[in-house]
Amino acid sequence: MTRGGIDRPMQWKSKIRLWHRACMVRSLAALTVLGASLCIEGCMDSPLPTDEASLSATFHLDGSTNNEGVEVVLPGTAYRGYSDSDGHIIFDNLPARTYELLARKEGYQDFRERKITLEPGDHIDLGIVHLAAIPRDGTLEGEVAVEDLAAASVTISLFGTSISSIVSATDGFFRLADIPAGLHQVLFGYPDEPPRLQIPVTIEAGKTVRLPRLLPGLRQASTLPPPPPTPDRCHRRCDR
Repeated sequence: MTRGGIDRPMQWKSKIRLWHRACMVRSLAALTVLGASLCIEGCMDSPLPTDEASLSATFHLDGSTNNEGVEVVLPGTAYRGYSDSDGHIIFDNLPARTYELLARKEGYQDFRERKITLEPGDHIDLGIVHLAAIPRDGTLEGEVAVEDLAAASVTISLFGTSISSIVSATDGFFRLADIPAGLHQVLFGYPDEPPRLQIPVTIEAGKTVRLPRLLPGLRQASTLPPPPPTPDRCHRRCDR
């Protein structure tokens, strides 16, 4: 350093430091802008979060290998669909809320799930749901009391059907299954003889009717229902 002035090498060193500092500031600013640009580009490529959800289930029809055609509705909404041959169904793009699900098919019992809460982005699967077949037939059973000790067996049949059974007179217990629901006339007698007793029985689907030990010896025969009348082909008197 000289008297009355500034040492020139020191002045240049100070300028170089300032220049380096300015370069570092500009570099940091450029990196910041570049990072922000990359972040924006990455966010644009990423899928946006969704508020929608999905609900699925698989329905199996008892006694059937084809599970197609189960009607599935979400009551209170317009959502409705039908299962495929595997019994599968899915509802996509559902708004987040609480739903009720009803599944039904003719000949099978309904399935109802009353409260299914879907949060945004949920994917709920109810799994396999079995739909039980609605029974259409009933069963009749009882016991025959036989006074004729010579009888070896007793016949029980339903009038107008092919449903019948032969039971031992010493045991007397009988059971007729797969009887269509409705009113039937039950006939009791001995093999190779006309029926000796007839009683009306109402059969309900899916239930068993148990008759008491009510046939004292099959001694009295009742009148069978008359055969249907033969249609009269001549509706007016024919003149010769």
